[in-house]
Amino acid sequence: FASLGGALHPALETFKLNISECSSVEDGTLNVLLDAMPPSLRDLHMRVVSCMQLKDSFLAATTNMLARVPLRSLHINTSGCVNMSIESFANLLGSLPQSLQKMEIIAFGCGS
Repeated sequence: FASLGGALHPALETFKLNISECSSVEDGTLNVLLDAMPPSLRDLHMRVVSCMQLKDSFLAATTNMLARVPLRSLHINTSGCVNMSIESFANLLGSLPQSLQKMEIIAFGCGS
């Protein structure tokens, strides 16, 4: 996935990623992808269900991306990602861009 970061079109408006139960996908891999999201992006859908290697730094990278990309729509499903803390979700919710019009966060079985 990390190599996808350099392949994202600079005018990309919608990005959808759906991975489940990927034991080999770690924070750093998706963080590189999030860092490469172009400022043109308006809709982000990330479903990373039961990816046990994902931790708080994934949510921190998402928070950092929100600071520079004026999304209109954000959909994140991290259900079953047990290594993400409630504090990281709170930081994410505290950094939402004013441009955001739709949001869905699903996090069943996450946080401690």
